[in-house]
Amino acid sequence: MKKIAIVAPALLPIPPTKGGAVEQLINHFIEENEKYKKLDLTIVTPFEERAFEIAKKYKNTNFLWFKPRVGFAVKIRNRIFRHIICSLCNIEFYNDNQAQIIKLLKKDQFDKIILESNSEFVNTLGRIFGKDKIVCHIHIRPMDLHEGLYENCKAVFSVSEYIKQEIVKNTDTPSDKVFVLKNCVDTSIFKKDANQRESTRQKYNLTENTVAICYVGRLVEMKGIKHLIDAVVKLDSQKDFKLFIIGALGGHFKGDVNYVSPFVKNLFHVVRPLGDKVIFTDFIDNVNLPVFLNGMDIAVMPTMYKEAVALNNIEYQSIGLPIITTNMGGIPEYVTDETACIVENDSNLSKSILEKLEYLISNKEARIQMGMRGIEYAKNFDTSNYLNSLIYLLDRIDRF
Repeated sequence: MKKIAIVAPALLPIPPTKGGAVEQLINHFIEENEKYKKLDLTIVTPFEERAFEIAKKYKNTNFLWFKPRVGFAVKIRNRIFRHIICSLCNIEFYNDNQAQIIKLLKKDQFDKIILESNSEFVNTLGRIFGKDKIVCHIHIRPMDLHEGLYENCKAVFSVSEYIKQEIVKNTDTPSDKVFVLKNCVDTSIFKKDANQRESTRQKYNLTENTVAICYVGRLVEMKGIKHLIDAVVKLDSQKDFKLFIIGALGGHFKGDVNYVSPFVKNLFHVVRPLGDKVIFTDFIDNVNLPVFLNGMDIAVMPTMYKEAVALNNIEYQSIGLPIITTNMGGIPEYVTDETACIVENDSNLSKSILEKLEYLISNKEARIQMGMRGIEYAKNFDTSNYLNSLIYLLDRIDRF
C-alpha cells in the first residue's frame, strides 16, 4: 500500500469548512479512500477548529495541521528574510507556512508527496525530499506556473487536456510526463431529489411555473456575473422567473459576513428595478448546496477567463440542470452540446446569455432533456472513478 501525503493548496482547511473547489476535491478523495483503504493517506492542511473536529471521524486518514501565519508583520518578516538574510547567506527562501509544511513532512517517510497547486513550492520540496517523491497537481492557469516546474518533480497531473497543453507550451515539461486527471463530484450527494426540490421551492415561495435560474461561484468580475445580470435585466419582466446568486458577498470565499465588496454593491444597484426577481443568498456550503440546486431549473456559469475546469458544471449535470456556460479553457471538456448551451466569450456575451435564457425559460421540454443527458454524462466524473484514476497514475509514473 502506497504511503501518500497530500499538501493542501492555500489557506483554506480540509475538510473544506470554508469552501474551495480544490479543497472539496481532496475531501472527495479522502471519503473514497476511507471506504476502500487503497492508500495510506496523510493530509497536510491549515488548522481550523471546525475542520479539526470534523476530521476526527476519518479513521484511515492522518491529518497534519499547521497554523497559517498571515498579516502585515508576517509579510515584512518574509521580505527581510528573502531579500536580506537569504541573499547574504546564499540560502533558499521559503515562507513561514512552507517552513511549517516542510517540518511536518520530515516527521515521516512517504512514497509520494502530492502538491496541490502551489507550483512555486515544487522546487523546494523536490530538493529537500528528492524529485522522484514529488507530484505536482495543477488546477490553475499555466500563466501562474513557475519555470523549471518539471526539474524537481516526478510528474505533473493536470485537470484537463487544455491545461496539459498549456503546461507543455509554457514550461520545460515534456508532454509524456504530464497526465490528465479529471476532477470529480460525489454523485451520491449531487443527485436529482424530488423532496429536496420541494423543500427549496417552498422556502423561496416558488410556484410550479416559476423558472429558477442560479449562479454559484465567486462574485468577481472575471466570473462573468455582470453579463448574466445584464442579460436578466433585459428579460421580459412578465416572465415567471427568479435569479439566485450564490456566493460570498465579499467577492471571494466564505469570510467576513458583514463585508460587501464594491463590485457586489454595484450589482445590487443594477438589479434593484427587478425587485424580488433577483435574490443574493450569500455563501452556501457544500452540505446544503445540493438541496438548493435541486430547486433550480437552469444553471449559468458565464466565466470570462480560461478556467482550468469548472467543477460546478459537473455538479449541475449530476443534479440534472441544463447549463449555459462559456467555451473558456477546459470547460468544454466537462460538458457536451447535449447538456449545455456553450456560448462565446466575446463582446456579445450578455446577448448570447439572454438568447439562451429566453430559449430555456420558454422550453420546459428542452430543459428536461438536457438535464437527463447531464445526469448520465456526470457519471463519468464520480468520486470512485477519481480514486482509481489517481492510483493508476501513481502506479504508472513509478514505471518510468
